[in-house]
Amino acid sequence: MSATKLYLIAALTVVCISPAFGQSGSNALPPVVSGGIDTAPTINQQSTVVAQVPQTTPSVVQGSGNAGNDSGSDFFSGGYDDSRGAGAILADTSIPPCWKNERGRVYGNFLYMTRQRQSSNFNIVVDGANTPVLTNYNFNFDYEPGFEVGFRQKMRAMFELDVRYMQLDSMNSPIVPFSLIARGALVTNPQSEVNAGDHTARYGSNLYSGEINFLRQYSTNTKIGVGFRMIQLTELLEMDFNFATSTSSIDMLTRNYLYGAQFVSETLLLHTNRLRFDFFSKNGIYGNTASRNMTVVNPNIFRRLEDREATFVGESGIRCSLRISNCWSVNGGYQAVYMSGVALATDQIQNTTSAGTYFPGIGYAPLETDMSDTFYHGAFLGIEFRR
Repeated sequence: MSATKLYLIAALTVVCISPAFGQSGSNALPPVVSGGIDTAPTINQQSTVVAQVPQTTPSVVQGSGNAGNDSGSDFFSGGYDDSRGAGAILADTSIPPCWKNERGRVYGNFLYMTRQRQSSNFNIVVDGANTPVLTNYNFNFDYEPGFEVGFRQKMRAMFELDVRYMQLDSMNSPIVPFSLIARGALVTNPQSEVNAGDHTARYGSNLYSGEINFLRQYSTNTKIGVGFRMIQLTELLEMDFNFATSTSSIDMLTRNYLYGAQFVSETLLLHTNRLRFDFFSKNGIYGNTASRNMTVVNPNIFRRLEDREATFVGESGIRCSLRISNCWSVNGGYQAVYMSGVALATDQIQNTTSAGTYFPGIGYAPLETDMSDTFYHGAFLGIEFRR
């Protein structure tokens, strides 16, 4: 083989390697080129043109943080697919650039979630023998709809900005009937007498959340970051008492306004030319401005109390994205939100003072948050646009 041919082959190899993998030298992978070129034994193996996807070298499998992407960010750009080789996704010209080298995304998801009963059991109404008739365990929530919207934008080579809003409202339990054959009591401190009758109660919960996060590439498949989040949790307990000659009602409304920082992590579990799985987790300690409004009708009483507490919030889930066109994909998955140290409406009755007779002296007492926790979980399904 002439020196001119050798020179052309070596030059072609360098040109193919450099743009595909952003590096040259002994650690670069050879390009994917059809065979048919006559090679001589004197040519170095590193420069040999082969006919199939090459084996990945250890330096590429471990990931240097910038292989396959001049920006150095490969987690969200999707430049890695371990099942096909580190450079296979980038080398596959059939995959659209917005799927394998994403600069930003906009998404919207439909939520279908429920609220789980908290772990601590609080009595609300007892009979004359002090046997529980109504507790917070009596309220069961069905799956209710909600939504979330957000966008993500790559700011620099290794950094991304993430903004998200989530809303779950009108999450109400079915009406719970309870009866007292003889005189019972509302479990205030001390107890308030309740006459016999057929009574009802219902419980509602609303959750709103907004957050902004900054994430950085940590490894080939993982991003970590910090963010700021605001959460509002509002709950209402309604009790209607139907006595023989009169009626009365009690509404216990609690509000929690949470503000604080959170730690965010995301891990890419699987990535192919059309499918990807991600796991995400968010955890933080928040300052909570909690309040309790208690309204009694017949007799007419209103009491309000406010306090500040520390609250833990953790959220995690798994997300699947299925590419249906060049830049559009369908999202689906499952997520859960846990909150500890919040004021819940059902937990406030036992911490409310009373004169002990038919609600006349219901007054002030500290908010109950130490043993109060709640848990939301459910599925989501939506659409996403990448660019």
